[in-house]
Amino acid sequence: MRIGIQAKLVGTLFIAGFVPLAMSLGTIVFTLTRVRTQSVGQAFRATAQQEASLLSALLFEEVQALHTLSRLPGTREFLEAADRTPIDRDQIASIEAKWPELRREDSPLSQILNNPLALRWQAAQTQQARLAEVMVTDAHGRLIAATNKTSDYFQADEDWWQASYAGGAGKLLIQDVSFDESAISGRGTIGALVANICIPLYSAPEEPARKVVGILKASLDAAWLVDQMASMYGGGYAGDTMWLLHENGSPVPGSLRIHRGQASNGDFPVIPRETLSAIRSRKFGWMEDAPVVGHQLLAFAAVRLPGDAIQRGAQWYVIVATDRAEALAPIRRVGWFVFIAGAVVILLCFAGGWLVARNEIIRPLLMLRRGALELERGNIDFRLVAPGDAARAGAAGTRVFRNDEIGGLARGFNRMADEMRDQLQRLEHADRIKHQFIDVASHELRTPVTYIVGATQLIQRGTGPLGACAQGPCGPVLAKIISKGQRLGRIVENMMKLLQEDNYGSMLNVSPVNLAALTDAVQGELEPFLKERGQKLSVSVAPDTPTIRADEEKVRDILMNLLSNAVRFSPDDSTIELMIAGTETGGAEFSVRDRGSGIPAADLPVLFEPFAVAAASDSERHMSGEYEHGSRGIGLGLSVVKRFVELHGGSVRVESSPQGTTFRVILPAAPARTDEPAEGAKPGGA
Repeated sequence: MRIGIQAKLVGTLFIAGFVPLAMSLGTIVFTLTRVRTQSVGQAFRATAQQEASLLSALLFEEVQALHTLSRLPGTREFLEAADRTPIDRDQIASIEAKWPELRREDSPLSQILNNPLALRWQAAQTQQARLAEVMVTDAHGRLIAATNKTSDYFQADEDWWQASYAGGAGKLLIQDVSFDESAISGRGTIGALVANICIPLYSAPEEPARKVVGILKASLDAAWLVDQMASMYGGGYAGDTMWLLHENGSPVPGSLRIHRGQASNGDFPVIPRETLSAIRSRKFGWMEDAPVVGHQLLAFAAVRLPGDAIQRGAQWYVIVATDRAEALAPIRRVGWFVFIAGAVVILLCFAGGWLVARNEIIRPLLMLRRGALELERGNIDFRLVAPGDAARAGAAGTRVFRNDEIGGLARGFNRMADEMRDQLQRLEHADRIKHQFIDVASHELRTPVTYIVGATQLIQRGTGPLGACAQGPCGPVLAKIISKGQRLGRIVENMMKLLQEDNYGSMLNVSPVNLAALTDAVQGELEPFLKERGQKLSVSVAPDTPTIRADEEKVRDILMNLLSNAVRFSPDDSTIELMIAGTETGGAEFSVRDRGSGIPAADLPVLFEPFAVAAASDSERHMSGEYEHGSRGIGLGLSVVKRFVELHGGSVRVESSPQGTTFRVILPAAPARTDEPAEGAKPGGA
């Protein structure tokens, strides 16, 4: 595919403009994306750490407040008095059995809810709604004080009690969030999700063997914890979401999705196992390609327990996440803005550069191309308006070329055109001299040759004063003179045909040609020479051979020259083959095959050139005879064949081997040339 200079220039401007823009934009967007991802990830990590620290601080404050309240005067004494009451398993079983039906005024429930210790914690619950339930047991697990009726009476068989009692050593215990049917939520409803804080209560510090005298269990409303997270987190990025996660991958019971500071009960994303493993192992960090749908940018932080507390259930993690594409949306907007602004600037520069290139490069080159086309059409007087050519610039009215490299080409073009015109004038003068020479030579050579041949033939027939000599020893000499004279006539004729290019190179006397009839005529002319050599001409004309439109005289010359060569280079008593057939395009193909020794490979490239001869060692045979075996001419016959075949728009090729040579000629159904004379007109010249 041919690409013009305008397309190349546009492509160059595009590569020089848009490709750097695209590369720069890609680099900028990549850099900004990395910076934005790092910024959001680190911000989310800081937020998760802040929220985890907040929960830790809240739990620590609650533990401290519960410790303070549990150390108020009278608490230890009340517990020690209860511990001194021996444990009665039957009594415990009896109370457990009737516990679900007991009312507040029934004993022993009324004693548990209305003693000084219970009233103190009920007052604390009134002031702090986050306390959903508070109960105090003695060292044996019996319930001795509570803010409201609990689910059961005896607590020593509960896991939380045993973990906090720790065999008498005592351990601070924070339980996982779970549903407590006896707890009272901050909204006043019975039953709530709570996080239990279990604190062991000890005897007096001054005692030598300090021991656990009771267990305090305070149930914090889980909704209060979530509300504290929501109130402290206002969000900072589009689409960011926070929730509290179990280490098993499920949300903490009662946890809410906090989206930009607003808590909701929306669906929580599923955390894949490999991501959960990374969170548990690292405890604190962030990921930019987490395999969580809609939350690829994810930060996490573990909630630390206060002091030496132990946690029953699972570790909590604060998760802050968002969709990576949404977090990077500002970068995309900046990228599009930069791209559009850069594209507009480049298009403006492109338009300016195109105008300059159009006027300074394209137009001068197109004008140079026009000049070349004008010279090709033969307009040798056409000149370009080169720099410094004031006369032509005034006539043209516009200045195309400037004083630069292309302007130098314009000046060189004009000089070339001037030299071409001078050369053409010299060639025309030489051509006129050539034609004058041809006309003179044609007349001056043909006239004496015709006279010599005619006079010799008269003598040979016995006419004239030398007729008697023709019957004697002069007969063979006269035959030689006639033969050489006729040969000289044909040489002159072939030379005239090649030299008269104006007539034989551009005009054809076209008429319908019957190749079968033409072949018979040519065969008749060659018959005497075939008999003399004892040769046979085998002619094969296919039935489908069409009648073509051609110059019959030139087709006759083609056949005559090819067959004459075949007679010369075939041995005596051999057969020469002439085959004629039609072609698929309606034309004709004929081939001439001899039985000679073949043409040397070195002679094939120049075989059809005028005056081409064979090996120099055979030069003595060039003029040895008319149709003798191996006799050669001056190398005009095959050049005439090629000229006449190409004039018709056909082709000729040769195949040669030591067993013989075959010439194949293809002629079209009609010549493609349009400058034909009217049928019947004779070409000028020889």
